[in-house]
Amino acid sequence: MKDIPFHETKTGLGLAKDLQEKKLDPAVLDTESRRLVVGALLLEGWSTQEMARLCGVSRVQLWKDKKVLRKAFANQVRELDVMQLAGEHVKRGIHIANRLQRMGKLEAAWRVRREVIQDLQSLGFILKAPTMFDVNLSSGEVRRLSDAELDARYNALLATDARANRLLGDGGEVAADVSVELHPVLPDVPGAPLHGGACPVPPGPDGGSGTPQRNGA
Repeated sequence: MKDIPFHETKTGLGLAKDLQEKKLDPAVLDTESRRLVVGALLLEGWSTQEMARLCGVSRVQLWKDKKVLRKAFANQVRELDVMQLAGEHVKRGIHIANRLQRMGKLEAAWRVRREVIQDLQSLGFILKAPTMFDVNLSSGEVRRLSDAELDARYNALLATDARANRLLGDGGEVAADVSVELHPVLPDVPGAPLHGGACPVPPGPDGGSGTPQRNGA
């Protein structure tokens, strides 16, 4: 007797257990029931050879079953309802945190609640405060700025903006009574090819060399 729809009455692990205990002959499994067993054993970490031996099929057939199951798993991800997933996650997290709290494990309960919030932030349901990093490209060092450093940089930008406003008139042009001489400001990078005019620079508008000057030159 073949093609019995065992999948309608048992789980994949239940069928696998019956196969292991010789309570079920693999020859009577229908295709869907066999794939239910394979799907369950995949999650348990069974190898292809072990599953093929248990289900009484060839490795080629087992590979075909796995291919079908992978497509089914992909479809489950595409059809995933993010709101439903987040709701279930929050509900379970709160349940675990409440149980820990009743057991007197307050620190563990607080940690679970914080992790639930972090998970919601990663999914985009809760806004996360932005983080600013200072990146040194020459050394590859990445360092997070402190609050004091952020304030200092912000105040420096405000001061620069104020100086620019003093130089500019109402029309957005340089005021007539202000004499401004602008030079490209170049960083003092060791080994830069600007010392001694080693780097060719096109002539300026007045026919001069047009060589950029360093800050304070």
